[in-house]
Amino acid sequence: MKRKCVCCGGENLIMGVHLLDAGKGPHGVARLRIQKDPRALFLKEASYSEMDVAVCADCGFVHRFANDLDELVRADKVRNANLSLEV
Repeated sequence: MKRKCVCCGGENLIMGVHLLDAGKGPHGVARLRIQKDPRALFLKEASYSEMDVAVCADCGFVHRFANDLDELVRADKVRNANLSLEV
């Protein structure tokens, strides 16, 4: 799938750029995190996904894409189910 810049529509994206998080993640690569039960006091089970980053060579806009989107979607469903139990 050819990705286009969401900002300018350009098709010249520089792929494989790394967004660093000051070394707090594995190898200093930034990750996304979603907690499956944010109300839990202990053992807040979380799901993670590293990100692919691309920079538009035309306008400089930085794009971030979740590597493990399926895992984040599953975790979001669990979280929403946990939050709906609160009602």
